[in-house]
Amino acid sequence: MLSPTLLAAGTVLSLILGHARSLHDAGTRPVIVMDLDETVIDSTPRRFHSIQKALNEVALTPQERQALSTIGFYDLYRLENRYDLTPIYQKLAISKDTASRFDAYVVQVYLSGFGLEYDVPMAGADHYVQELRDAGARIIFVSSRYDRTQRQGTVANLIALKMLEADQACDVILRPDGMTSIDFKRWAFSQITGDVIGVFENEPENINAMVEAFPKAQAVFMEGAWIHPGPISPQAVQITDYIVGQVVEEPRLTNDQPMMHP
Repeated sequence: MLSPTLLAAGTVLSLILGHARSLHDAGTRPVIVMDLDETVIDSTPRRFHSIQKALNEVALTPQERQALSTIGFYDLYRLENRYDLTPIYQKLAISKDTASRFDAYVVQVYLSGFGLEYDVPMAGADHYVQELRDAGARIIFVSSRYDRTQRQGTVANLIALKMLEADQACDVILRPDGMTSIDFKRWAFSQITGDVIGVFENEPENINAMVEAFPKAQAVFMEGAWIHPGPISPQAVQITDYIVGQVVEEPRLTNDQPMMHP
């Protein structure tokens, strides 16, 4: 079988879709595990609105407020890492202390439950999720968003984006207060049963934890935003969108073997 490094992103997405259909036709319900923010959901609009809210609520000098108010929506998309505003702060000559205070408040707002209605699908993600469901797959979303403050808005937004049905809310697993992201992810993965054939993440340490938890599944890494940099498992195929070409049926795949070997 081909190495993941030799496969185009659209090909691996098609392979997962074809595998899901094959298993469903054979009487088995496949499972797909997906992160949300910057994996299937583009939360950059929410981050931009969090910046706007912080501008009105953080103590700043008039000069700092004026400089920070020039941050444009598309400036965030020009960042190598959309989670890291440091290059913007440096370009605007914002002091490290002010940048740290301002950034911490932006993150606090971003994780508070504010602005979830601004979230949009990553390119092609809504259609791909629906195609997986049409192929018979169960989609489980595992996100480090906080359950206490973000569950209601998260479920409502996913339903509005047609990426979730109301009776599937139990398939959205969010983080309880007091847990680190990676500890929560590992715990959540340990609770998932069934034939997991595909896992999707944007954080290096989280995709590596997925590979450990689901060694037979195809790992897919979404590029563009991360909190903790690090090496990515060679089993993971890296993508930038969910644009799928012709669906590839793969008769060699079975429940007992991974989709691809490094």
